[in-house]
Amino acid sequence: MLRKTIQIIKYFFSYDRELRLIVKKMVAVACDKENRKLRVLDVGCGTTSMLSELAGEVSLRGKCHLVGLDVYGPTIEWNRVNGFHDEYVLSDIREHDPVHKYDVVVATDLIEHFGKDEAYALLKKLESMAGRSIILITPNGYRENTPQDGNFYMEHKCGFNAGELRSLNYAVYGAGGFRFMRGMYSLPWGNKKIMNVILYFVSRLLRYFPRASYHLVAAKNIS
Repeated sequence: MLRKTIQIIKYFFSYDRELRLIVKKMVAVACDKENRKLRVLDVGCGTTSMLSELAGEVSLRGKCHLVGLDVYGPTIEWNRVNGFHDEYVLSDIREHDPVHKYDVVVATDLIEHFGKDEAYALLKKLESMAGRSIILITPNGYRENTPQDGNFYMEHKCGFNAGELRSLNYAVYGAGGFRFMRGMYSLPWGNKKIMNVILYFVSRLLRYFPRASYHLVAAKNIS
């Protein structure tokens, strides 16, 4: 019982939960503006899908058809077992050609895995696939990241700053606390248990100061 309570507290103050709640709120806003079920694409869903908080809320889940897309097979199977999405696509996003547009496209920690020119081209493709809006989460500037667990797709090849995303007409917010307080894989420096709590509160103070934040949350209305 104590262990479970500790796990709940740790998750409450976790960085993943912070990002998931931000995405859930943004998707909920899009759903409230429509009287139909929205198709939401989770690009590069990974094993820490930013839609998992949304997927667990029954009232909101009924308003969305969640599609998880990833190029890494084991990741798709992990999500399928945990039931975070309604549909899955095993594909490289650069080769994905949907029959119909998605209403909302969510791309978390994706564009930094490509060279800069290719990342810009990918952003254009994601925008062409989104009927309503697009939500991006990416590190603030270049942050080194190496392959992990045999997944070489995790390597970082470029970085974007707030100014670059704003020049593309995205509204940009900060997340994750101060940029200098996190290292590779977004892990905090020092004692992780203590730092996670500190960063949880610092992040809210920096929400409207993205240049100082570790992660950038960018949103753009297409229609």
